[in-house]
Amino acid sequence: MYEQFKDLVRRFTFEHSNDEPDWTKLRILHAWGSKRENGIYSEITNAYGMEAKTFNYAKDVYGYKSAFKGVCDELLSATSNGPLPRPLYDVILIDEAQDLPESFFKLVYSVVENPKRIIWAYDDLQNLVDYTMLPPSDLFGIDDHQLPLIDLHNTEGQARQDIVLPICYRNTPWALATAHALGLGIYRKEGLVQFYDDFNLWKNIGYEVVSGDLAFGSNISMRRSINSSPEFFKNVIDPSDAVNSTCFETELEQAKWVAENIQKNLTVDEVDEGVKGKKYRQSYCRGYYGQGLFIS
Repeated sequence: MYEQFKDLVRRFTFEHSNDEPDWTKLRILHAWGSKRENGIYSEITNAYGMEAKTFNYAKDVYGYKSAFKGVCDELLSATSNGPLPRPLYDVILIDEAQDLPESFFKLVYSVVENPKRIIWAYDDLQNLVDYTMLPPSDLFGIDDHQLPLIDLHNTEGQARQDIVLPICYRNTPWALATAHALGLGIYRKEGLVQFYDDFNLWKNIGYEVVSGDLAFGSNISMRRSINSSPEFFKNVIDPSDAVNSTCFETELEQAKWVAENIQKNLTVDEVDEGVKGKKYRQSYCRGYYGQGLFIS
């Protein structure tokens, strides 16, 4: 996705300054890195004069799901008492931060110039491992006086430091509500898989109470609030068409159905229009064969 990000940054810069971005000062990096492309982790290891560990090494030592956490923990431990390298970055923006381990944030903190201008964007309900983002004191650590190295404050009259984006443009409210219900196990016979302990988070992620009390032991009905989705969804799609389900007997049948629909997206629906960079659209799908469910 490097080229797509570069194209979006270029278009944004032209729109606001009518000029090309200064690519000598702006870089788009993967969190890990590879032999072909630098990443944050690999650049930090190089700054310390160490060798970046490969995914195969990390998978064998720490397991598939903990591979990146393992190498970040390892690097943080190896460099905690050593001399810090010169700052590598003036400002850093971390996207999909919910999928990254605590040790990654601590490593980032050590190589960003003072004052620490670090922005991290995340979605609690997109977390691959957990479902609640840790507070800054856990992510970046505390100082000798037991105070958070980074703390967020929203002060009136100043730029906000902790921002909840209120509108979801990527998915319809009906698809989102369905995905959240499935992910949390709302209708699961065996009970919930996970749930928010902080009831205020429901409002933060775009829900409002229809009936009942938002409290433990109470029955409640909620829906996506009218202000959490753009108006155009209601004008271009019917709620009954927002989520479709298809049953498959085998994984092969599911894969064939997915392939045929991707081909239709490209040839009939024109999802791929603007390959040269004029326009991009994204399609996400997740399938479960043998369980009679497919969401796209």
